Amino acid sequence: MEDKDLVNLFIDEFQDLVNRCKLIVKNFNNNRKIDSNIKDLRKIFHTNKGNSGIMNLQNLYEFCYCLESQLNSNTPYNDELIFILIDSVDTIDCYLSNLRKENVSAINESFVSGLKRRIDQL
Repeated sequence: MEDKDLVNLFIDEFQDLVNRCKLIVKNFNNNRKIDSNIKDLRKIFHTNKGNSGIMNLQNLYEFCYCLESQLNSNTPYNDELIFILIDSVDTIDCYLSNLRKENVSAINESFVSGLKRRIDQL
């Protein structure tokens, strides 16, 4: 398998998981089964973290690590966390679009640092 084929496979699989995230996050307001939704999101971010690491996409790995860690914490789930999750899923979606165009600069270190600061304020 060529590198480009591997990247496209990674993007396609990651996009499927992001689409699942979008549905889960969208349903937060409609369906208050938060624990079940959070568990599903945690699994998705864990999978995406591992796949990002395999592909050596360090900033995306760190981004997913931050989200997975937050969802593993005992922090209460509130509206700010939901906003962070919505923003994060949108950011990852944008990143994948840029990655398809071979532009991997969508998630940089300062963006990951900003996410960590927002999460620390919860």
